[in-house]
Amino acid sequence: MEKNGSVILAVIFMFLVLFLGLSLLNFTLVHNRVVKARNIHHARSEILHNLLIFHLHKDTDKIKNIKFNSSIDDCKDHFNNILYPDSEVNSVKVKKSFSFNTRDFSLFKLIKVNFGIKSISSNERHIWKSESIFNIITGDLPFNLFPVLINSGGYNISNEKFIKDLLSSTEKHHIFISEHESVFDIKLYLAKLLGLDRENVTLIALKQLFEQTEYESELRDGIYFPCSSEKAGPVFVQGNTEKVMLSIEDECQIIEIVQNNNHFKIKYSKEQFHYETGEKSGNEYKIFNGKIIINGNVNVLEAGSDPALAIDSHPELIILGDLNICSSITGNITTAYYNSRPSITIILAASPFSLRYSIPVLRFDCAGPIIIHGSININGGIINDTPEIQISGNLYCRDLKNKGKIKVTPLKKFKPPSIDNFYIKNLTVIKDFRTELIEEIFEDEK
Repeated sequence: MEKNGSVILAVIFMFLVLFLGLSLLNFTLVHNRVVKARNIHHARSEILHNLLIFHLHKDTDKIKNIKFNSSIDDCKDHFNNILYPDSEVNSVKVKKSFSFNTRDFSLFKLIKVNFGIKSISSNERHIWKSESIFNIITGDLPFNLFPVLINSGGYNISNEKFIKDLLSSTEKHHIFISEHESVFDIKLYLAKLLGLDRENVTLIALKQLFEQTEYESELRDGIYFPCSSEKAGPVFVQGNTEKVMLSIEDECQIIEIVQNNNHFKIKYSKEQFHYETGEKSGNEYKIFNGKIIINGNVNVLEAGSDPALAIDSHPELIILGDLNICSSITGNITTAYYNSRPSITIILAASPFSLRYSIPVLRFDCAGPIIIHGSININGGIINDTPEIQISGNLYCRDLKNKGKIKVTPLKKFKPPSIDNFYIKNLTVIKDFRTELIEEIFEDEK
């Protein structure tokens, strides 16, 4: 009996060993199949991914480097499967698609373009895809849509590298060199601000506006502040000005203007303002429009405090002559809401009140760095004698001489002074290209 029991145990042990062996063999076979399938998947996935990235880089460069000569009517003429064709490489299909969403504005169209690429395996069960978005702006384009816009008939394509080298600190895709016709209608803009007809922007009309006596042949030098029950401003300065200084006091914006023996100071917020000029002063619970017009040169524009721009403050200086900026002019953007970021707008143009045309010049003149939060629009030239300039906003000019570094950083939702008076005609640009998605999908996810 013991012998028979030993045989049975031996047989059972052999069966167990055989079962374990077969189980291990089966596990090994399954494992090898899984490893093989995984390797095949990884290899196929890598092929699909690499092909997608190749086409994405190639098409991104192609899109970003498009040069449009004028405004366009139909995006489909420039973005379609003929110019960006589907392809097939080693049984892997690459398919591309464009879709468009258009918004019409008064002078231009904004077209949001969705650009998709798919790399698809031969069994169509394995896909890599990307989704990109970019904007096309076409028509008459306001200056502030461009971080840096230099528009001069004296430049041509061969000078573009030279110009961009002058702005080496600014990202190259933020610099636009254009020979398109520009509209810088300072006369119409001043007419709107002063409540005059465009053809009546004259010194005689100003004499009547500021109630100067008739026997005086010309508007005398001085600082004028029209204020009625309906509106306050703009401040109008006739003649050259020694200094314009901006500062903050009690969270209010202060602007001071010094001209010979004349001194004007206004302190204002959203709800009220207080001004002092000569022997006159006043306090009003109404809104000052924040606009200063100076018909002459300004020797010094500087900050009287740091920061110099109050929260929600957006002063606008319209200089009909030359200007020297001698310090930074910034706002405390860390405490400001995004849409109310404090900023200054500077506009330089030749005076429409003078028969003698003179190209205005803005000069940056400071021993240290200058930081500007705002928009600079010069219908003339810029001369930089400062080691470093940083502008958060936009820069427009017709000529540039730079001895230092100029860096311009664009801001979103940056309002132009007037889209009807300051723009480039008949132009198309591509902006804000970004790839928002690259992902792998399978048949059950489609």
